[in-house]
Amino acid sequence: DPGENPVPADTLNKDAWRQGCRLRLGEAVWAVERNPPRVAKPSWCKAHDMNGMSPIWVPELPLVSFPVFAHFELCHADSAVVEWSKTSLPGDAPVALKSEVVQPSGGAACSSFVPTAAEVGWNLEVRVTPRADKAIGEAEAVACANRVLAIAPSVFAPLEARQALLRTQPLGGLRIVSYNTLWALSTASLLKKYGQDWRPPAESVPAEPIQTLSELPVPLGAAAYRSQVLARELAGYDAELLCLQELVELPYRSVLEPMLASRGFSSEFTTPLAGATTELATFWRTAALRREHSAVWRIGELVDLADYALLREQLESSSPSFAAFLRTQPHVVHAVLLRHLTTGRLVAVVNTHLIMHTLASNARTLQAYLVVCQAEQWVRSLKLEGACSVVLCGDLNCREPREDVLSLLGGREVSMNSYEWVYGRNIGKRSCARGTTCSAFIRREQCPNATDDGDSPLCWDHRCGCGREKQNKASSCPECACAGPPPLRPPPDGPFFAPQLALPEGLGLQNACEVATGDAAFMRLRFNPKNGEARSFSNPTTGDTRFIECRDHIFCSRSLRVAALLPPPALESLQGLPSLWWPSDHLALVADLELQKISDGSAASATAPAPPPKRQKSAPVAGEPQPAGVASRTAGVPARGTPTPPRAVRSWGETSMRESLPQ
Repeated sequence: DPGENPVPADTLNKDAWRQGCRLRLGEAVWAVERNPPRVAKPSWCKAHDMNGMSPIWVPELPLVSFPVFAHFELCHADSAVVEWSKTSLPGDAPVALKSEVVQPSGGAACSSFVPTAAEVGWNLEVRVTPRADKAIGEAEAVACANRVLAIAPSVFAPLEARQALLRTQPLGGLRIVSYNTLWALSTASLLKKYGQDWRPPAESVPAEPIQTLSELPVPLGAAAYRSQVLARELAGYDAELLCLQELVELPYRSVLEPMLASRGFSSEFTTPLAGATTELATFWRTAALRREHSAVWRIGELVDLADYALLREQLESSSPSFAAFLRTQPHVVHAVLLRHLTTGRLVAVVNTHLIMHTLASNARTLQAYLVVCQAEQWVRSLKLEGACSVVLCGDLNCREPREDVLSLLGGREVSMNSYEWVYGRNIGKRSCARGTTCSAFIRREQCPNATDDGDSPLCWDHRCGCGREKQNKASSCPECACAGPPPLRPPPDGPFFAPQLALPEGLGLQNACEVATGDAAFMRLRFNPKNGEARSFSNPTTGDTRFIECRDHIFCSRSLRVAALLPPPALESLQGLPSLWWPSDHLALVADLELQKISDGSAASATAPAPPPKRQKSAPVAGEPQPAGVASRTAGVPARGTPTPPRAVRSWGETSMRESLPQ
């Protein structure tokens, strides 16, 4: 050691090599020089995500009352001193705000600071000094790209009004949120990808809290603002389980993971798989749930497993192009097995995002079939003691409640005569060169499934059996749909994949939205919530002109009781998504489930029906939703569509949760 004393033989290796020690080997002597402690860039950060050359990641836009996280890694260091300060102008003397010592976890470290109104208009800076024993490394510093801003409290009034409808969770309850968060990139990545169309406002630091989108100094499509609002929204649902889609690693690592961890959540982000999107994250509250196992699969690879040999053989023999298309799709599924600590019940949570392609309703049905069957086989392979319930969450990209994927997941059989097999029969094939000969009014240059249909000016897909024009996604024209469609003519372009498809017995699930409201669609609106514009065209099969929000779903085993579903927000808050208060073009789907406690010496059956829940009082049935520019109804929330008998449909209540349940 530095005092010329031999190092004891029982000294740990990491403690023996200290600065100032010398190593003697015979006559040779070497001085021990430890690598100095230093600050390094987080491993999940890309160069264009960083602010300048500093290895410390900080958000572009610090907001009042929102935690600002500084992320970095420590090399050859056991701690670091983190100092937060503010400056009015570059070069001014900093005003100290906070100082703390942080220890790394696996090399990664994080510090946070919550700005107040006193910091509005100031530059926020952070300085990190790494340490190792008595050694002090070179300090690194960085400032946020924008000055601290305040958001007017009224901006979040729609979100707070919706969350005020949440009911008190009973013992054994399980609140689940399924949410497509909308892809979010850094501002630099967004501008590089989509061009330089966006320009910051002339006044970068408004004197008053901002209330409009034009005052925001970053693009709304970027992660800088939306990820912070998203974290706030998720925390406000007070859920036990969060299943997120379209979530990239930057907002997950930088904001959501640390903020929700401080609220008692653990999480998993899907690991990268070859040819797959990395977009799924599952959070669970550790006070209520404990992780047992997890798995990630690319859905396109499942079709080649031995368990689906018969399906694969039929698919390849009838439609090889569709089989190839299905295999190349990047969609993934994330399964997490959790144990509910209060009841002891096991719950397999399946989080997924199915294909969005307009013609691909048949592909969605097949993807859902593979997902549920694979999840069931995975649970069976774990050889668990006792029963296991299943919760399936995700963006299924359904256009309407009649889609076969919802029927399949609900335990109903998809007929080989379903028109969805016909509608998507040519998916994966090249566009037909004769498509321009079709005289039907369409939005594309040519029909997606255009084929030669004799002397008719219409292609087969746009010609009803009666000879009149129809939309290609409908099996007949509106007149025949009312009178009873004529027999379907066989397509002239050869055989196509049309199986008789059903989940194995006992795997059918219940749709939380349909159980709670009588309708599988979450909303039916007279306007498009993405832009607030009134709908001017109708559904080709039903004639309904309303916008149907039917993409996001929560399915669960029938052993779980669907207790409640959080109503949609007031219509006036949906005039253009995303917005300052809604960070995505989707709305969070929030369901309350209830589990029964496992009695001593026996396991609860995963297929046993749940006892009927108690009814709750509800507000009177409200009127129809109104388009943009038309006064909305008093309650400010949309009425439901035509119910599916025999389920009773009741209105969303402003004074209580809407809980419409079977008679």
